[in-house]
Amino acid sequence: LESDRTIFLYYSGYLPEWSRFSVAMITTSEILKYGIARGKDRVEFLRGTGHFKTRWDTCRRYQLEMTWARRARTLRVLLDSYRGGRQVLRRARRAI
Repeated sequence: LESDRTIFLYYSGYLPEWSRFSVAMITTSEILKYGIARGKDRVEFLRGTGHFKTRWDTCRRYQLEMTWARRARTLRVLLDSYRGGRQVLRRARRAI
């Protein structure tokens, strides 16, 4: 995917049995070559901090999600649902 001077890169899967062939490294280098040939000066690796991203001298960006509530009751409901979701996630992680 391309936009202006940026090319977007997303890995959709990984097979450990193919790791010795460095498929992701080769794919990334070919996409970089392709982007340079097309005049792109930025590659967007999208979210996450996988080792395959940091080896390319990436800079970290932070994502922040904010919710504004005008009424205290609405805010309480939002906070309760957020906390409840986090508890469910923690329980699921422990179960795995």
